[in-house]
Amino acid sequence: MVILKSRPGCALAAILVTGGLPTFARAQATSLQLGEFTVTADRIEEPVSSTGSDVTVIPGSRIQEWGANGVTEVLREVVGTVVTPTGGPNTQTSVSLRGSDASQTLVMIDGVPIGNPAATDGALDFSNLSAIDIDRIEIVRGPQSSLYGSDAMGGVINIITKKGKKGEQHSTLTIQGGSYGTIQGTATVSGATDNWTYSLGVTDVYTEGFPTYGYRINRPIFLSNGLPLPPLPSIMPANKGGANGNLTYTISPNASIDFGFDVFENNLQYSNPYALMPINVFSPDNNSTTWIGNGSVRANVTTGLLTNHLTFFANQTYLATDNTEACFDLVLGSISCTSYYRGSRYGVEYQGLLALPYGSLVFGARNMTELSTSSNSNPLDSFSPANSASQRTNSVYAEYDRSFPGST
Repeated sequence: MVILKSRPGCALAAILVTGGLPTFARAQATSLQLGEFTVTADRIEEPVSSTGSDVTVIPGSRIQEWGANGVTEVLREVVGTVVTPTGGPNTQTSVSLRGSDASQTLVMIDGVPIGNPAATDGALDFSNLSAIDIDRIEIVRGPQSSLYGSDAMGGVINIITKKGKKGEQHSTLTIQGGSYGTIQGTATVSGATDNWTYSLGVTDVYTEGFPTYGYRINRPIFLSNGLPLPPLPSIMPANKGGANGNLTYTISPNASIDFGFDVFENNLQYSNPYALMPINVFSPDNNSTTWIGNGSVRANVTTGLLTNHLTFFANQTYLATDNTEACFDLVLGSISCTSYYRGSRYGVEYQGLLALPYGSLVFGARNMTELSTSSNSNPLDSFSPANSASQRTNSVYAEYDRSFPGST
């Protein structure tokens, strides 16, 4: 089920649900469930029917139906969202909102930004994400820079992972298979013990795949130098996995500490149509490995009318690509080499929520540092020298929200 909600006071924009109910009946059934969803579009938890933003909520059950590629597949269903893959399974995929660039869509996991500072545009490659232990995805369309910064000019995608609940113990094990030699396994566990609640998950998917270059052309293919392309290989494997966890330690009814982590790895073999030697077009030496690590610690304290959140966060994206004929030697002959890209981010953020007699005030400040480095394995290659850069961003924000009588 995907809920698309317009701004308060306007008609419901659209509703997409699975099943065979008539359109009008589905609209009624879904609209009655709007209040069940809590969103963070305005940086505070509130019913989706109360937010002033144009929000889409995708429940975790819908994401699970799509398996490892669930994040990108369900985003395709959302109005105003463009998902652009560059090839088959696990290949680079960008997501943009309302016609903006991918770099203008802020992507977060549990409120922590996870874009890649080492990428040309700093955007997240969605192909690296596995759909594991996701409670919901919130898509906020339209400019959100006043609360989230310049990276949110097109909107915000916030991936909310599941948390354990006291009195509830759950564990799951799922194994699936499909065409092209695809097999996926997923395991999750959640529950509570003493002052701790926890939710942990792990997944891995392997597919033999197929070569995306040339497989639709039913005639001989020749390279730019006139040499014929060799027969297409029967497989072009890809492997993707991930693990995540949420732990909460309750100190008192008014104080707690959240610990969260996410790890993703994506291994992919691909074609190199720019190779001059036919044997190098489908060589196994054309492959990439991407690793993403993300972690955060958040302290939550409520004192009277003021709720405080202090978050320390850090994440890193590491990419290594092996390419045939991608570098040059001293006599400008093309040789194989490995390129390395590393984007890092860390920072601290304070956010406060003050409950007032006539509304609420959310305010905060953040200090964030981003670093980017790149290099390759050929020290003689003057065309791709090693380089590095960094930047630090300090920001403050505030928003007063008031609900008027009769508003929804």
